[in-house]
Amino acid sequence: SVTSKTKNKAEGDIGWVFLQEGSYPISLDYFHPNGEPKLKLYVTPPNGEEKIFSPARTLQGYATDVKNTNMIPGFVYLLKEGTKKLPNYNKMDPSGMFFTKAIDYPTDRGTSEFPGVPKRNKWLGLRFYVKFSLSDQEKGRYRFRLVADDGARLIVGKKLVINADGYGGTQQKSGTVTLPAGTHEMFIDYYQATGPSGIQLYITPPGEAEKIFAFQ
Repeated sequence: SVTSKTKNKAEGDIGWVFLQEGSYPISLDYFHPNGEPKLKLYVTPPNGEEKIFSPARTLQGYATDVKNTNMIPGFVYLLKEGTKKLPNYNKMDPSGMFFTKAIDYPTDRGTSEFPGVPKRNKWLGLRFYVKFSLSDQEKGRYRFRLVADDGARLIVGKKLVINADGYGGTQQKSGTVTLPAGTHEMFIDYYQATGPSGIQLYITPPGEAEKIFAFQ
């Protein structure tokens, strides 16, 4: 797990761990030198609210019958304070994961948090992985537009289509790529330093209007 120290000790310390299906041993060490003793352990499961951890209750993750093949996995990375450019996530291990149907997190969405990343609104990174197929009727030249605060990049196959890396403000860039019929892979890498946060990916298919990239 990776721990992020909070400024307010009354709120405690926070840590993340990426768990697959199964059983896990947990050890909790506690030391009390003086004053009133106090110890509480909270847990926030995927797509759930924070609650007191109870070993007698089985934690519920992502259901295997949800058919996540039509969902976009988002991998979470905890970054070092002071990071001012997009890291290479290929050399990092994710600290968590969540699923989404759309790359649509505007800066004015009403919260500074992302799903699956509770109580962390700075120095974090996300990598969205998309695998999709195009028919002969759908092949052609596609236009993508990234809007990010602080920075993001779009990689389709092995091609860097958009580099919207930046620090301290909203970046907005576009790029085009010609896609043949068949299966394609796409990565959207994002990082948030401090202040407002947001990431949106727009797509303009051949002969169609621009829209948010989403799996329906």
